[in-house]
Amino acid sequence: MFSRPRNGETTRHLFVGNCGPAVGLGEQNCLSFLPEAGHPQVIIPNAQASHIFVTFDDVATAEKALKVLKQLPSVATFGRSLVVHYAALKGPDPKPAYGAYIRAEDCGVPGLSLIEDFVDPTEEEEILREVGAGDWELLARRRVRHFGYKFEYEARNVDVSKPIEPMPALVQSLMQRMRAMPGMPALDQLTVNDYPLGVGLSPHIDTHSAFQGAICSLSLAGPTVIEFRRDGVHRALRLPARSLLIMADEARLAWQHYIPHRKSDIVNSIIIPRGHRISLTFRQVWGQPCRCRFPECCDSQQGQLPPTRRALLQGVTFTSQGSVGDVPAPTSIDHSSKPASDCQGTFQQQCAFVQGSSPTQRGPGSASSSSIAQSSDAESLASQQQPLQPRDDSSAAPVGTHASVRQSSDAESLASQQHLSQPGDDSSAAPVSTSGSSPLHGAHQCEPGSPRSLPAGAGCSHRSHQELEGTFVTSMYDAIAPHFSATRFAVWPRVKSFIESLPAGTIVADVGCGNGKYFGVRHDIMVLGSDCSIGLAKVAARRLDPPHASQAARVSLRADVALADGFRLPMRDAACDAVLCIAVLHHISNVPRRLAMLRQLLRVMRPGGRAYVSVWATLQEDPAKTLAKWEPMQASPDPTPTQTSTESAQVVEIPDPPDWAKPSPSEACSAGTHAPQPEDLDVTAAQLQGVRFDEKKQTLVFRRYYHLFEEAELADLVGQVEGAQVEDCFYDKSNWCVVMRKALSEP
Repeated sequence: MFSRPRNGETTRHLFVGNCGPAVGLGEQNCLSFLPEAGHPQVIIPNAQASHIFVTFDDVATAEKALKVLKQLPSVATFGRSLVVHYAALKGPDPKPAYGAYIRAEDCGVPGLSLIEDFVDPTEEEEILREVGAGDWELLARRRVRHFGYKFEYEARNVDVSKPIEPMPALVQSLMQRMRAMPGMPALDQLTVNDYPLGVGLSPHIDTHSAFQGAICSLSLAGPTVIEFRRDGVHRALRLPARSLLIMADEARLAWQHYIPHRKSDIVNSIIIPRGHRISLTFRQVWGQPCRCRFPECCDSQQGQLPPTRRALLQGVTFTSQGSVGDVPAPTSIDHSSKPASDCQGTFQQQCAFVQGSSPTQRGPGSASSSSIAQSSDAESLASQQQPLQPRDDSSAAPVGTHASVRQSSDAESLASQQHLSQPGDDSSAAPVSTSGSSPLHGAHQCEPGSPRSLPAGAGCSHRSHQELEGTFVTSMYDAIAPHFSATRFAVWPRVKSFIESLPAGTIVADVGCGNGKYFGVRHDIMVLGSDCSIGLAKVAARRLDPPHASQAARVSLRADVALADGFRLPMRDAACDAVLCIAVLHHISNVPRRLAMLRQLLRVMRPGGRAYVSVWATLQEDPAKTLAKWEPMQASPDPTPTQTSTESAQVVEIPDPPDWAKPSPSEACSAGTHAPQPEDLDVTAAQLQGVRFDEKKQTLVFRRYYHLFEEAELADLVGQVEGAQVEDCFYDKSNWCVVMRKALSEP
């Protein structure tokens, strides 16, 4: 939306930092200290923003406002010291309002309705008193009670043969009122959720085979905002206290519902604080196979449900009918034995290719992808990098049914491309981090035998570093891919600007593409995405062939996804015009390997091509939420000749920001407040190895590895790569970013 102006340009837009929802200042608060001249329009980027943008009628008015704001005493700005500078607008004018709908019919979600004041304040108090008496079950961040039938979170189902405590008297009268509504099922099950301040609900669709008909949810004690998602569409709706939400038909069966984890909501540009909230969810148990028209969301039509984290910890899994069996062993990907030197062919043939639709079906531009790859044999790469060691396929994550995986003709190459290893240790997705500006800094630190211990000899060899990355990066992302993807939908504006600067017909390699969120920025370029996490690659593949997209939408998206390691990119030299490497290089654990990856980015670019590389910075915007929570861990110094000192690693307790954050590029990389791990996180049996279960939080704990970059460290690395030129280097809130160009004639 906005970026920093080039060459000190003055504009009619201002960036005002240290204010916004994150610090308790909403639109009205900000307008109170803004000059009235020029009709200032406040734009709040998202519900967790610690800054705002202000647009004036003209440049002259904005210039005067900037001077006024810089001179304001903190007493006039609610105790905040403002940071003010000009901002450049990118794209269409922004919408001034941010927040949730207040009427269900405005959401555009079929089958959704909201009845306000379904109960009066007196009834509310009596119901709260009645359902509050008794025993509660503790979950990760909230407590629950069940009446009629118990919902089994391990199976995501109910046992219709085991009725439990009957409905309280007041609740029965409520249910009679609900049953009298047209089309309402015979409600016979109630789940009461007690949400403390700031706690929400993870995205999910209630199991189809477990319940029949509409689902009703009564909000008591306080308001909240609920979000609905389907195929990339998001709709938010405010739920006032004492309101009844009804989800029927498509809203019930095909849209995920989700309550963001935060302490306030924005409705009509006004910040509304949350409080303690109780919800009563009414359903009719069913226990029969579902034959709805939404098979992609239906447990009955997709077969066995993936095991939840609780089921895996107990060593059992549940079918859609609720039966129990052993946890399935992971499946392996077969490889052919053809030697690397014989590998010739297309991009699709050179890697485990994850596709949502055939590249030949994606319109003009896709044909070029068929001539992009060459053999990535060990000899041709030897001068560019240290070769990766092949891994045993038994550690590979299962290949799901949502995307097909084409097999490489090179067993060694594919094994390294998958780079699947044992999992790390963290379900709130906490990273493991290193920091420093010299080639190596400090030492890895961890207790031997602890879940966060590094592989034996970590820091002492190329293979040890590879194992570290496999354990604390690749396997962690495989385990949490769906949850991680749900929190990473925002397109970073600086990256978007880079993509928009490319000419039509450009071929872009998105190395470490994650969930593929940059595939659709433009429809006149070709994006070749790759990721070494099979979990994320499959999520990205589903973006190429969404179940409800029109044929025109499928054809217009010119992108492909490959399961491939960034050290062995399956494209021929100079095949691409540009490269994206967003939030990837900081997962590489030593300098030689970082240089090797940068050389790979340069190798696949044509002379004059440009690459955008971003990494986490030691300079964090909110160190209290990041650096202060990280735990040091030690390992031996790495004796690699190009390294002169040791490198420190930390186990970082920085969870992923929740979906509601919708971050800008800087905010997307900052730690932020996090959502608790979803109670239904799916993990394979193989991925349980090394996972720690936090009894207090009732959640699985993984960790991921990061190296935090000092100022100029990334630019210095690029400077060591022959043929690379630093075109731009900048800090973007908690990230260092470099735009590098491949020299037209390499020395």
